[in-house]
Amino acid sequence: MYVNAWLKQPTTAWPGRYPSGGPLPQVIDIWRAGAPSIDFIAPDIYFDEFDRICKEYTRSGNPLFIPETFGGGIGAARALYVFGEYDAGCFAPFGIDNERYIANDPLDECYATLKQLSPLILRHQGKGSMRGILLNAETPERELEFGGYRIKAVLSNGNGESTEGGILINTGEDEFFAAGKGIDIFFSLEGSPFRPGINSVDEGIFKDGIWTPLRRLNGDETHASTWSGTGIRLPRDTYGIQKISIYKYR
Repeated sequence: MYVNAWLKQPTTAWPGRYPSGGPLPQVIDIWRAGAPSIDFIAPDIYFDEFDRICKEYTRSGNPLFIPETFGGGIGAARALYVFGEYDAGCFAPFGIDNERYIANDPLDECYATLKQLSPLILRHQGKGSMRGILLNAETPERELEFGGYRIKAVLSNGNGESTEGGILINTGEDEFFAAGKGIDIFFSLEGSPFRPGINSVDEGIFKDGIWTPLRRLNGDETHASTWSGTGIRLPRDTYGIQKISIYKYR
């Protein structure tokens, strides 16, 4: 059993204009203490402070479950992000049967990618071996420590107006899967006498949970040259899955 949280909005930020008795961030700890039979508290998220709300609703061991949120391109980017960064149990965009979403909705391709990845995601859920990436015009770059590397993600589209998301899964020593679009990902080592190099980058698909490489990427298809760094290029216009193997050298 869960309780849905209707969050206050900028235009309805005072009690009486939103359900102010609900499990809002400022009283979530009271709800969890006073209603121990509730399994989790689930926020609807319809505004820009998306990451802040996700952090609020993963405090005190509350699992992230989003029963209502934006769809479209923003929703697609956020879906990849929450499954990687927060081990989310649900991401359910509202109104996907609306006429404006029926044709060419980015959610279609994103969810097809997530369907391929779902066995891998479920194996790694809760193990600290996944990270999410969410970039937009306000945050076109992000750095994180993951899998023994310093990782820098950069929004790769030219105008910087879109919101793009991705997921990184560390499947072994010096081995990662990356999925998403419109993002360049660089790997570096800090405080080490070694430097990372790209051993291989394979573009492919999962079929019935089995990885099938389709194309080996080299040269300008990756960031393998010394002047641009060591990393990969996720496609700009379509969702893709890549398997990355890295080696270290002096």
